[in-house]
Amino acid sequence: MTGLVSSRASAKVVDSVALIVDQDSMTEGELDEAIQGYFANQQMKTPQPDTAEYQEAKKQVVDNFIRAVLLSEEADREKIEIEDGEIDRAVDGQIQTMKKNFSTEQEFDDSLKSEGISLDDLKQDLHDKVAREVKASHMLREKQMDLPGSVIVTDTDAQNYYDKHPNDYEKVKFSIILLRVSPKATTEEVKQVQTQAEVILKKVRTGADFAALAKKYSEDPGSAADGGDVGTVTRTDIGDPKLSAGVFALKAPGTGLVRAGDGIYIVKVESRGKSDFDSAAADIKAFLKKQKQEQAINSWIDGLKKDAYIVEDGKVVSSETFMSTPADATVGDNTASSATTMTAADEKLLGNTDNYPSLPAGGSFTPYVGGEGFVPDTSDLSNYYSPTSTTQGFPFGLGIYGGIDYCLDTTLQVGLMAEVLRKFSESVTATQSYGSNSSDYGIEQWNSTAAGIGLGLKVLIPLDESTNFVLNASGGLYTLLDSSVTIAGPTPPLFTNLSATNLGGEAGVGLEFLLDAQKSSALDFGVDYRLLSFNSVTSSNSALLSSPVTNSNGTSGTVDFSGIVVKAGLRFFLGKDDSKSSQ
Repeated sequence: MTGLVSSRASAKVVDSVALIVDQDSMTEGELDEAIQGYFANQQMKTPQPDTAEYQEAKKQVVDNFIRAVLLSEEADREKIEIEDGEIDRAVDGQIQTMKKNFSTEQEFDDSLKSEGISLDDLKQDLHDKVAREVKASHMLREKQMDLPGSVIVTDTDAQNYYDKHPNDYEKVKFSIILLRVSPKATTEEVKQVQTQAEVILKKVRTGADFAALAKKYSEDPGSAADGGDVGTVTRTDIGDPKLSAGVFALKAPGTGLVRAGDGIYIVKVESRGKSDFDSAAADIKAFLKKQKQEQAINSWIDGLKKDAYIVEDGKVVSSETFMSTPADATVGDNTASSATTMTAADEKLLGNTDNYPSLPAGGSFTPYVGGEGFVPDTSDLSNYYSPTSTTQGFPFGLGIYGGIDYCLDTTLQVGLMAEVLRKFSESVTATQSYGSNSSDYGIEQWNSTAAGIGLGLKVLIPLDESTNFVLNASGGLYTLLDSSVTIAGPTPPLFTNLSATNLGGEAGVGLEFLLDAQKSSALDFGVDYRLLSFNSVTSSNSALLSSPVTNSNGTSGTVDFSGIVVKAGLRFFLGKDDSKSSQ
């Protein structure tokens, strides 16, 4: 019964896992069976595993399984309704197809018994697969229905494509006689078909009626009844590239033999020409629209892949959002509907037991984003106005930051960071003389924004299975942006821009709380002290503020962002480098 009735229900007991996609899986036995089916559908003998053909088929089978699982999951999330009985009817249809491989019903039943499974076992095993495929099909149709209105192909698009692919719109009028060659045919059998084709071609060239010969010998059901007439088609209309190339290589008018995928063709070319743009435009637009729709669907599915947990050939391909395994569940509960024996490599992929649970794997990347509040030093303005009496508003600031760290090992991380800082409410009320009226009061508003990029270092110390204590330090180059001084007393108000560039840095401590058992994200809180004071500040209005800005005592003026910083943010854990995951 091997290859005729699925033996997956029994094979799962001993098979190791070949592919995991979220909560679904494919065993090595299932993968091998699917690859054999791939070639069987093309009436081809399964090649050796080390061949390019086999590896390409494996890639196709794996991609189709991942695609089906992700589409099925999306159908569940979107609550796509499946008609009652649709899955059961599809299961029954597959069983009926299996039965056709047996002479009698009894032989089919005996084959099930020899595998140690019942008909109900087989139905249940097929049910899971068919349910996935049906849901995936419905979800794909729903997505395709949403696309047509958003996909637009203009006349310019069509003209550009036509100009770049002139050979695609060559047209040819021809007829064929197909003599099929089985993919499993021996060299001798191929020679016999070749000899027969040459005999028929000789008859054609000596004046025999091609249509009559096609009706008598051709094995192409689409054209034999019409005397082999294919009609007038373009190069792209011919599905088989080998047939297309062979047909267009013949003279017009002319005859010849063409070996293509499914056999040997006796071809009669009557005429050849080229479609002008106007006659090809509709077909080009239809082709480009379909192409754009397929690209949009593929991009959408690629997005689903990025959010999935996928293990292929012993490597974590994607691990953004893998649901945690219940404490009382077995590996088989998590990855398949029936028990599956996991190899040591499989278990390592599902969880790196060499790492403390709260620590990321060595070799992984951890991007992060967050916000902060800070209280900057006020001595910059006090020094500028001294000894003039001032009343300063309470200074405060806000900022946003982000970056990505690389885990040198489970406790040490280095990375790139960037942040934008904004100081608010640095208002100063001071008695000043503006022009001839010394009684005017100036309310001077200092607004400062700084942006910087630099390097960071973090040391993680685990406190428990979901909490880390973090020591961090960072430093980089900062520049003033959108920084100014406005004096509101005079009419009109006086204004000047400020600019400067300086090095700065900060260091501090924090706590990191993991949000899920798979370490896909964490909430970070921290307190730092920042050292960032801009010196040699230039002013765009030297009549208002000297450039560079100078304090009243002659020292260099500053814009200071130094002070206590309170931070809160999110950190995300990307796929690890398996070569380092056991450090």
